Amino acid sequence: MKTNISVFFILCAAVLFLAANGLNAGAAVSAADVYQYETKQKNGEIGKARMIIGPKQQADRRLITWEVESKTNTRTERFVYDGDLNIRSWSVTDAEEGSDYQARLDKNYLTFKGRLEGKNIARTIDVSGLPLYANPKIGLSKMGTSKTQDFWAIRNDTLSTVKMTALYKGIDLILVNGELVRAYRIYWKPKRLPEMFFNRTYWFRESDGLYLKQEGSNGCSRILIKEN
Repeated sequence: MKTNISVFFILCAAVLFLAANGLNAGAAVSAADVYQYETKQKNGEIGKARMIIGPKQQADRRLITWEVESKTNTRTERFVYDGDLNIRSWSVTDAEEGSDYQARLDKNYLTFKGRLEGKNIARTIDVSGLPLYANPKIGLSKMGTSKTQDFWAIRNDTLSTVKMTALYKGIDLILVNGELVRAYRIYWKPKRLPEMFFNRTYWFRESDGLYLKQEGSNGCSRILIKEN
């Protein structure tokens, strides 16, 4: 009897934990879609990244996790979106960097709390007028073949906003996992700064908008190597 009671309380605690974290008890980890990427740095160093797209949850929410692995560290970013992939909140943990913070969007105001690079932060900034793409790999996937899109991006090192502009550059056939895939190419850069200092090109699968590949001014490239 004591064993059964203990198991009962453990199960209750697990359900409460999942509910508090935006997941319901019926959503198994296996229900998520997992995509693995290979990252190549400018110096030739190879790293790994992983995107986990969870199923839609209660209140039409969806949890998407982005992880970047190096030899000594894993940076984890967890994003909560609504059913239309509009950002609601996110959190970042990076032990090597000394960062552990949360961000929440309330109408036109974005609030940060926690630690950034070892320093306490608590600030609120106005992000009105444009959509906020906390992770452009997700946000820009909605752009499709639209010609242009201005948006707010967040600098990881300062958590300040930067106005960006994205341009649709056409459909390409790119080689992914040994197969030619139709992908729409999106080029994005700061709205009011020279693009030589920062620019990125992303490719998204035409059939479902999945982020497949990127190249950028920092010499870093990334490509999908495995799904599920």
